[in-house]
Amino acid sequence: MESLPKFILALAACFGLPALCLVLKPYADERNRQPIPYTSAETHPDLGDEVDTVFYDKPELKGVVFPAATAGSKKRGQLVYQQMGCAQCHTQIIRPSFIGVDPFKKGWGGEQTALGMPETRPSTAWDYLGEDFAMIGQRRLGPDLANAGYRIKSASDLHLMLYAPRAVKPWSNHPNFSSLYDSVAIESTPRGDALPVPAKLSIPAGQQIVPSSDAKALAEYILGLKRDLPLPISISGKTVAEKKAAAK
Repeated sequence: MESLPKFILALAACFGLPALCLVLKPYADERNRQPIPYTSAETHPDLGDEVDTVFYDKPELKGVVFPAATAGSKKRGQLVYQQMGCAQCHTQIIRPSFIGVDPFKKGWGGEQTALGMPETRPSTAWDYLGEDFAMIGQRRLGPDLANAGYRIKSASDLHLMLYAPRAVKPWSNHPNFSSLYDSVAIESTPRGDALPVPAKLSIPAGQQIVPSSDAKALAEYILGLKRDLPLPISISGKTVAEKKAAAK
């Protein structure tokens, strides 16, 4: 019976701490958030000196680029991404700070690349405009790919990881997508897009591994993933000038 109080305290901690971090603190942070009006009281050009409430894009928004729709080979690569089930293990979303610690773990993925992690910001619906389906993902069994274009060194490195992941990293649990690659004979010299296959990965003599059109489209799509467009003030709550000042 002496251990009963300790058991009750441990049980309360197991349920109380998650409730504090995942429910109470987010609620306390968000309950006082106020909407930002998308209006401005200024002199209307058609009304002379009379002041009127004008609905318009503020000057700070003139440099904001509207997200372009995924098109061309990147669009095809997105379809391959969907067909191969990549969203089952990879996410494309950076969680807000009150939900996770994504923006603060800039070392994540550093051991896999030579480029390092860029400054990140939480994802918003603005980042997925122009996409038929937002590849937010289901589980983060593999690294998040929201900013994969910054982390992956080159297309050849990505192709080799897709073709034979355990030849690159023995501990990797990434599935083998060798079906997206072809083994062709070397005619005079290796093709420019041939994979730099390591010596430990044996292939038939006189053969080379080259990516198919689907593999090239998939690589182009992944390398183009950069969620870095500036956000409108209606989403971020900060003008472009304030963002530049905070970055200095």
